[in-house]
Formats: sequence, C-alpha cells, structure tokens
Amino acid sequence: MSTLSSASLVNDRRAVYRRIDLHVLPLLVCCYLLAYLDRINIGFAKLQTQSDIGITDAVFGVGAGIFFLGYMLFEIPSNLLLPRLGARTIQGCAAASHVGCAR
Repeated sequence: MSTLSSASLVNDRRAVYRRIDLHVLPLLVCCYLLAYLDRINIGFAKLQTQSDIGITDAVFGVGAGIFFLGYMLFEIPSNLLLPRLGARTIQGCAAASHVGCAR
C-alpha cells in the first residue's frame, strides 16, 4: 500500500476545487441572474397592476407571497420526482398543466 503525501492531497484538492469552479459556478451565476430578473419583473408587474386594479401594497405583497409559497410547495416534489420519472415526463406534465390552466 502506498501512502499519499500531504502535498499530493493538497494538489488534488486544489484540482477538484478548480474543476468545480469551472463547471458549477457559471451555472450558479446564470441561475442567480435569472432569479434577479424574475424579482425585477415582479416589481414591474406591481407598478402596472397596482394602478390598473387599484390594490394596496399590502394586498400585492400577500398575493406575491402566496404565489411564491405555491411555487415552493410544487417545485420541491417536482424536483424529487425528476430522477424517477425523467425530464421528458415532467416537462410533458408541466406543458399539459399549462395548457389546461390557460383554457
């Protein structure tokens, strides 16, 4: 059996972190940017709907909170089912539910 030196372990660890930085961080930055754009869109929607419908800040806040609560409640089970059912099945169900809700 060979023993690994501490310098070898440090170099291996650095290589793993570098690989993670190059592969995972761009995806995380992209997701963060999309989440930021989503928050901005909610702000623009507030400006338009508040004057059109005549709702207060509190009512809009409750509505946005209910939206995100529902999003969280359905997103977690969907992500847990994704490895079992597959992406095509989940996307098909999502498309069918969007079509059903739109009519």
